[in-house]
Amino acid sequence: MKTSFLVCCLALAATPLLAVDPAAMKTPSGWFDMTGCVFCKHLVEDPQLLDHVSWETHLIKQGMLYITVVDPAYADAYVQANQAMETLGNDMMAGKIDPATVKMCGSCQEFGMLMMGGVDVEVIRGDAADVTLITAADPQMIAKIHAFAERNQKEFALLANDAATGLRHAH
Repeated sequence: MKTSFLVCCLALAATPLLAVDPAAMKTPSGWFDMTGCVFCKHLVEDPQLLDHVSWETHLIKQGMLYITVVDPAYADAYVQANQAMETLGNDMMAGKIDPATVKMCGSCQEFGMLMMGGVDVEVIRGDAADVTLITAADPQMIAKIHAFAERNQKEFALLANDAATGLRHAH
């Protein structure tokens, strides 16, 4: 679980936006909410960070794959955001924080449900990029992972169609 909320919020909900008011970083459905979500808000603490992050989402046979690239000048801000989200996730898993008492965006809520369902998360940290695999052996969980990834892609597309955003996301 240690990397799960890090992965959730950075790879799944860390919408790389260019020069956008953080208040505008919310889909109408609430699937993503960069300022209202207790996890995602860490990604906008450095207002420049999301301008310098990009990632790709891919469906794979047993789940999904994320590739995250951070401009080297923003690596420290990326690490700090990850650490804050990881600490929060660990506190929830340890029972120090009741998840029902905090506001999470739909993406983070759904990812938490996947984690509780037993998905496997593997993060490979490289010099050029981070690669995250979210997989399962059970066909029903694989279907849930795929549905989650597809919903993220759909919601990212909504943000990308908003003229106020400069979303950098490849499906």
